[in-house]
Amino acid sequence: MLDHVAAIRSESDAFYDAAAKADPDARVPSCPEWSVRDLVLHLAQVQYFWGALVSHGITDLAQFNELEHPTPPDDYQALVALGREMAERMASTLETTDQSAEVWSWSSQHDVAFVTRHQVQEVAIHRWDLENASGGASDIASEVADDSIDEFLRVSLPSRDDWKRGMDIVHLHTTDTNRDWLLEPSGTVEDRGGSADVTLSASASDLLLALYRRVPMDGIDAVLGGLAFS
Repeated sequence: MLDHVAAIRSESDAFYDAAAKADPDARVPSCPEWSVRDLVLHLAQVQYFWGALVSHGITDLAQFNELEHPTPPDDYQALVALGREMAERMASTLETTDQSAEVWSWSSQHDVAFVTRHQVQEVAIHRWDLENASGGASDIASEVADDSIDEFLRVSLPSRDDWKRGMDIVHLHTTDTNRDWLLEPSGTVEDRGGSADVTLSASASDLLLALYRRVPMDGIDAVLGGLAFS
């Protein structure tokens, strides 16, 4: 079983290590409206948000708005340092908090376990974004990508209010972890292959990146229905 907190720490370290050496004004091709500085600020804010949400046991966003929030520094290296601090604070909080404790979330799963699992793909995808903007991104580890695909299909995608399943049956297969998912028109997900209208087969890393529209893959619209994920 994937150690989600360890994965968050590993991917966060890689993200902020790359950020410290990157040009803050460089554009991020996979997030075209953002510069590297914008991407670093985004992840620091995301990790602060979920860390604070869990540490304060927030079940209503109005409670979060009442907190005193840190002001992002203008200096880029200070922003990177703040990001590192937010990442470790979130990881430590997730590591020591009851995973069944209730917290607010945008998904149908309102507990700390959702935060812990989902934040792995949040930082892994953005680590890839940052490295890609700096000239070359390494793959997402197979175990991390495999678990993230499963969460994406079972929790993240169905939680989108604007997601409408088409009539296609979609089979997803990872060539490195040998995992299969079958998506039915109803939105149900089964752990198997089978007859499908669309089959997507790739490494776990490439398949996850395609689901997040970072790399192209024929047929991905059958899964996402036109949605975009940042």
